[in-house]
Amino acid sequence: MLAGVSPNDVYVDTNVFVNALIAGMDQSEICFEAYEYLVVSDCNVYISHLTRLEFLEAIRALAHKQSLPDSFREEFALSDWESFMVRQRWLQFWVAKFDELLNTFYRVYELPYRQRIWHQAPQVMALYTLRAYDAFHVATATSYGIPELWTTDADLSRNPGGIYVRLLR
Repeated sequence: MLAGVSPNDVYVDTNVFVNALIAGMDQSEICFEAYEYLVVSDCNVYISHLTRLEFLEAIRALAHKQSLPDSFREEFALSDWESFMVRQRWLQFWVAKFDELLNTFYRVYELPYRQRIWHQAPQVMALYTLRAYDAFHVATATSYGIPELWTTDADLSRNPGGIYVRLLR
């Protein structure tokens, strides 16, 4: 799927990281392949400050989804979610995994929030009928001049903001 790909700069949507880290999800294979490609390609990988927040929220929500492989439910005793220790272990485990993943890239840049992104995001939401997080990612990538965004989110495949969107499927 990624044959012939040779970008220098890639903005990576949060869902790519979630799927790359958790084997057995619908898009895990292609996202892990994309992750491996980014590691060996020496290209510049970009995320925003929002990525960490969105990752944490996705991991929290995933603990309750049927799509989560049973092996994770059992290993982390997620049926006892009301327990502080269960929640803390689950969330801290994935925060550490996310940090480890980011550290494997040759160059990764966490782009700071800017006022113009705040003003651009509603425009992107209105133009492309996107959710706030997605619009924020597009606005961040375009604001910093990053030409390519990788995602599993089909809503972003409408080429928002004039950037190239590689839909990982």
